[in-house]
Amino acid sequence: MVANSVPLAVVTTVLAIVAVAFGMAGALGFYLASPNQKLRAQHLPLRVGAGVGAAGMLVSLLSLLQVAGPATSVYLLLTLLMFLWSVVPLIAGWWRYRQSRET
Repeated sequence: MVANSVPLAVVTTVLAIVAVAFGMAGALGFYLASPNQKLRAQHLPLRVGAGVGAAGMLVSLLSLLQVAGPATSVYLLLTLLMFLWSVVPLIAGWWRYRQSRET
């Protein structure tokens, strides 16, 4: 056993945080490529948004696979996507509403 090894709980936590961060980046990339998005004045080009989204999803899934089994990893990733794609439009609408009231 190596004397300076990192505890497994720390590695698992870091991998889970990486998975959530890249999953959020991927979901946001796909969302910003949509013509109906409300965060920016114009949507991202489809290639950019899809590229960022796919890369984020892939890194997130690979990180989750190091922590959990395949079915659980896919379930967690899809749940994160569903949550973010439900909350981001609400936050964007609220933010735009507040900006319109201040001017």
